[in-house]
Amino acid sequence: MATTKRRPPATRSSARLRGDYHILVELVAKVRDEAGKTQRDVADQLGQQQSWYAKSESGERRMDMLEVLAILDALGVDAGDFIRRLRRALKKAAH
Repeated sequence: MATTKRRPPATRSSARLRGDYHILVELVAKVRDEAGKTQRDVADQLGQQQSWYAKSESGERRMDMLEVLAILDALGVDAGDFIRRLRRALKKAAH
C-alpha cells in the first residue's frame, strides 16, 4: 500500500515568508528602541556578543521563536502584544 505525503495547509508561500521576515526584524528593532535599550544591552542580557545580536536584528542571521521570546523578555515586552503588532504590520504590508 502506497503512502501519500500530506501537504502542509496552503498558507503564505515560502518566498513570501522570506520577504516578510524583514517586518519581524524591523519590529524587534523598534521595540528595542522603544524600551530604550541598545543592542549591547540586549546581547549582554542574553549572554551573547553584540555582533550576534546585530546580525539577528539586521536579518543577517535568522532568529527562531525561542530567541525572539528571549529578546522580548530581555526588553520587558509582552509576547502577546508583540505578536499582535507583528500581525498588524504583516496585514498592512500585504495591502
